[in-house]
Amino acid sequence: MYILVLDTIHGGREIACHLEKKGHKCDIVDIYRHETGISEADALKNRYDLIVAPVHLNPKHALLNYSGAPVISHHNAAAMILQDKKPAQSIEITGARGKTTTAFALAHILKGKGVLHTSKGTYKIPEDEILFKMSITPASVIRPALYAYKDKRWLIAEESLGVCGFSSLCILTSDEDYPIAGKNKTALSEKIRSFNGADKILLSYGVNTKIKDALHASDYVYVNEDFCSYSYRDFKGSFKNPLLLIDGYKEALATAAAAGCILGADPKNLESFTPVKGRMSVLRLKDRYIIDNSNSGVSKKTALMAASYAGKLAVKAEITLVIGIEAENICEGFSPEEVRDAIREIRPTRAVIVGDSLKGIKKEDIGNIPVYYEKNLESGEKKAFDIADKGCIVLCVKTWR
Repeated sequence: MYILVLDTIHGGREIACHLEKKGHKCDIVDIYRHETGISEADALKNRYDLIVAPVHLNPKHALLNYSGAPVISHHNAAAMILQDKKPAQSIEITGARGKTTTAFALAHILKGKGVLHTSKGTYKIPEDEILFKMSITPASVIRPALYAYKDKRWLIAEESLGVCGFSSLCILTSDEDYPIAGKNKTALSEKIRSFNGADKILLSYGVNTKIKDALHASDYVYVNEDFCSYSYRDFKGSFKNPLLLIDGYKEALATAAAAGCILGADPKNLESFTPVKGRMSVLRLKDRYIIDNSNSGVSKKTALMAASYAGKLAVKAEITLVIGIEAENICEGFSPEEVRDAIREIRPTRAVIVGDSLKGIKKEDIGNIPVYYEKNLESGEKKAFDIADKGCIVLCVKTWR
């Protein structure tokens, strides 16, 4: 086939390379920077058999509407590439938040050799050896999946804005929503659409979205304080872990426990699971607690969770909140309005706002607390250490880590 692949920033080039290895002819268009591939004007002169586009592209884009050729998503294209080279066991995980923690928790209980592909990196399990560092676009799952297939390993893959659907189990970790594609689509509707045809679908503990034939973690798992019990066919048991007292970890560990049961892996080992760095990990330095919740899934909700956790660790302690956006190209949104509202609800002693796009948030917008502006997470964290010699420093910056 003669295929047009759009968006080289988010994996179009990778998809085109693999399609060409399968014998197809491809053109690529860099629809955002216009730096690589052919121009949009040249593409409009050609007739293609298939067009591959990211789900976040505005459906009114000229290249989607001029030829009548079928259009599939990057997710669909990745599944097409992997059709005859799928790992024997694979799990895909998507959602606005909770993906990485759920992925690490599930990897903690699966037996045998595996590949764990997340926004923190792609790892060989149980060796805990990093293979490479990639994004979590659908195109980025191709290389880890091929590695897992060749080396006879299971695969757990974190993916943005939906799943590719080639796996034995697909998980939705949250039902938070926001507009995409020029406000012509919503993120949640695209994620739900991506589950069409999936073998098994699991909805995370706490997700209320309805998807036909989906399994729900809460049907197999029950959490009370730091205690989790599970029951599914031959699996029955329980474990304790203090992380279950934190909402984000409660949802992730409960979901991983349910997934483990479905996949035939006993979740008991989750009692030894420890915090993932950047996902509510805690460090104590003399009179200060540092709660690190800076990751690609940061949202108003996770910022409120982190602040609540700070209150549990040190009641009535001063909170210095470092919040904002370091990586502007992360698909899962964190709008200036959400940042402002999070600060107003948390009511920290002081705030350090990270990211050039958030400089419009002024002191009077957030309750007249002292506010500082920094460019990135590193400088924001340093500023917090300079201005706060006690209490809790809470890091909630959206970034790739």
